[in-house]
Amino acid sequence: MPELAAAEILLQIVLGLIDAGQVIHRDIKPANVLFYEKSWRIADFGVARFIAEATASRTLASNFTFEYAAPEQFEGAELTHATDIYAVGCVAYSLITGSPPFSGEDFEIAKQHRQTLPKPLTGVAVGFENIIRPMLRKRPEVRLTLDRAKSLLE
Repeated sequence: MPELAAAEILLQIVLGLIDAGQVIHRDIKPANVLFYEKSWRIADFGVARFIAEATASRTLASNFTFEYAAPEQFEGAELTHATDIYAVGCVAYSLITGSPPFSGEDFEIAKQHRQTLPKPLTGVAVGFENIIRPMLRKRPEVRLTLDRAKSLLE
């Protein structure tokens, strides 16, 4: 997909996550991003809302799609907006390359998300890659924030 079109989709995803406030989606993936009324919208907030209302931040932490899950989801760590940003980075990678950053059996994908850097994006403007790479950082505290991602995508 051309970078400009991908950036517009990613911006709309990020804006949707910002609009969701404190709710963490936990399963951002292409199948949960739908084109509706001339814009891209995030679907399937049902589990996210249920989890947000639960008393434990780790409740149902395993409800995610391996190809788009953040490293902390495999470790049972607390999930934050950084978890969703990582998934947005995986979606971005898919939009540009046609496939998620990691593939294989579930255990292999989990290991790759925790330990392996995705293959470099080729044929992509450096500025665009400089938006996607920080989304895919392994440590949540050093990933782009939603607000920073919004600013860069705009």
